[in-house]
Amino acid sequence: MTNERIHFRLIHMECCGQLLCWVNPRFPTHCPECGRTVYPQVKGWVTMEDTNAHIRYSMPSPGERPLIKELKGLGIKRQAN
Repeated sequence: MTNERIHFRLIHMECCGQLLCWVNPRFPTHCPECGRTVYPQVKGWVTMEDTNAHIRYSMPSPGERPLIKELKGLGIKRQAN
């Protein structure tokens, strides 16, 4: 089991209406759902964020994706509009 501190964001993608759980400190440049270019507008689409969230996951076998077991410590703060 591996534990990591992450920068969690819940982003409402206004381009297609998708809710995106984003754990990368950098904002996406393109929407993973519809493929449209969304940067820099996406900075204003953040619904919730926590810079000190923790994720726990198990390391997969080669060629498989990690299995997320727990996302905790979300002292979620609403971003001011």
